[in-house]
Amino acid sequence: MPTPPRWDLSNVYPSLESAEFETASVSMKKQSDELEAFFKDKVSETNASTPVKTLAALAGEAIDRFNVLQELAGTLRAYIQSF
Repeated sequence: MPTPPRWDLSNVYPSLESAEFETASVSMKKQSDELEAFFKDKVSETNASTPVKTLAALAGEAIDRFNVLQELAGTLRAYIQSF
């Protein structure tokens, strides 16, 4: 039986035990915690009388934070699943 091919993923992270992978994992946790705090501390304080400009700024920031977190999480997930 032939040996299945192995993907070279060193262009993403050197290994699952690498400092780069650990840094990315820690960053994802930190970003997730910060996003939770953002919603608790800022977004949850809004209501129907919050100015539209304030709501728009908060929505924009939330979307930007989600996008950054989702990109990192997607990279980590794909990297782990490739094994």
